[in-house]
Amino acid sequence: MQLGMLHAFDPVFVWERLGTRRAIGDVLRAAEWLTEQWPADYRGSDLHVQAMELCLLELEGGARPDEVRAMFVEAAFEAEILALDIRPTFSWAP
Repeated sequence: MQLGMLHAFDPVFVWERLGTRRAIGDVLRAAEWLTEQWPADYRGSDLHVQAMELCLLELEGGARPDEVRAMFVEAAFEAEILALDIRPTFSWAP
């Protein structure tokens, strides 16, 4: 079993660049994004630092993947890269 599978959570979609979304579905990928891909204007913010710390804590067995996901979502929202998965709740037929 791959290491990432042990730390999986429901995917969070973030904007990689204009028009391109990326699915982040495990703690390792979240940590990678937080350290390598995070927008410069939001690096070092309280939420960014808390998300990075929680990733480390989860990898050491001190937190759950769903807790990392929740913090990652908050940090991504703050950094304006959270790509909400919005689908219509109605159907239309001509």
